[in-house]
Amino acid sequence: MRRIPSLIVVAAILVGAVWSIWQWARPRPAATDPWTAVPEAAALVIELPGLPGDWERITGTSQLWHAMDDAPAVPALDSLVVRLADAVKLDGRLRSALEDTPPLVVLIRTGGGFGTLAVLPFPDKVDPAVFGAVGQALGAGPVAGERATGRPHPA
Repeated sequence: MRRIPSLIVVAAILVGAVWSIWQWARPRPAATDPWTAVPEAAALVIELPGLPGDWERITGTSQLWHAMDDAPAVPALDSLVVRLADAVKLDGRLRSALEDTPPLVVLIRTGGGFGTLAVLPFPDKVDPAVFGAVGQALGAGPVAGERATGRPHPA
């Protein structure tokens, strides 16, 4: 009677070992390095591994972030990250696509102003609907001739 539980334990260990080796040997797609897309003129780069929750927690309690609120680039950067965080919160496919490699948000100095850039590294096999979720998060609507900000292009 003591043999049956022992055999079950040994079988479970063997099954676990075989499964581990099978998972280990399975080829995985190489993660994209988002840092290759960051321009050399970047003034600030923020990596967002814990979207959506971490950004809300950081900006809600950070005295440094609130002290910089008067700078014109900070609200634009915050707005971009909040829109991305909302998209990740609402779309599970986007959340799983950004699981392996976290997105980057970049602040770039452009002459007398600034620009923002979102770098979203997607794996090779991703549902095309995910790109629509990103477009909606960045404000790209179905109207032709609009920028990602939703403002019309200057004619």
